[in-house]
Amino acid sequence: MKTISSIAFIAVLLILGCIGKQPDNNLIDIPEKSHDYSKGKEIIAATFSSLSSELQKSMHDGGVENAIKYCNLKALPITDSLSQIYNADIKRTSEKWRNELNKPTFDEQEIIDFYKSQLIAGNELNAMVQKVNGQNIFYAPIQIQELCLKCHGETSKMPYYGIIKNLYPKDQAIGFELNELRGIWSVRFN
Repeated sequence: MKTISSIAFIAVLLILGCIGKQPDNNLIDIPEKSHDYSKGKEIIAATFSSLSSELQKSMHDGGVENAIKYCNLKALPITDSLSQIYNADIKRTSEKWRNELNKPTFDEQEIIDFYKSQLIAGNELNAMVQKVNGQNIFYAPIQIQELCLKCHGETSKMPYYGIIKNLYPKDQAIGFELNELRGIWSVRFN
């Protein structure tokens, strides 16, 4: 009898320990080997490739100022066109957003908070699929790289910040440091 209660106590501790690893008890992890995980990685790779190649081209053609204007005019239309191609809602979001259309939903903010806690704990940030209200959603972290700091770093080191502020009067996407969590990709499958 004592052995059974000890086993039950250990089982409860293990279950409680695992609950804290998920972003929220209402979100259900989907295995990495799922179709939606593979598809999400494919979609993000294609979207990132499209956005970054055009951004680099714009920067090459006219410097940072040209790249800022490119992002303002083209980033959302490119993401929207790829959303149609892949039959999914593709979004980049952050708690420190530049464009109000990129504000995180409640569920996205939970994922951002989860990734931040993982980064603080020194854990590797990995993509995941979660079931939210019966829908599978692929999430992947976006971490700040050196090139990102030209538009998302300290404003004192961004000579073109006036242009950004003019295009995005409510801009919050500044003050980041290298490797910090910039935000997440969110792919809702239709």
